[in-house]
Amino acid sequence: MHNRGLVKSTRLRVPFVIVKTESFDTRAEARKRENYLKKLKGGNEFHRIINQ
Repeated sequence: MHNRGLVKSTRLRVPFVIVKTESFDTRAEARKRENYLKKLKGGNEFHRIINQ
């Protein structure tokens, strides 16, 4: 939906490219990791994690 431009908030930023995937045992762990990465806001630590 996001890449097809059907979501209003992301329509102008398509296409999205998956740069990294990670697996977690629970949804809570995945949310915790997602929030941590979002808090980094593209700094050096973020780029180090993404480029591993």
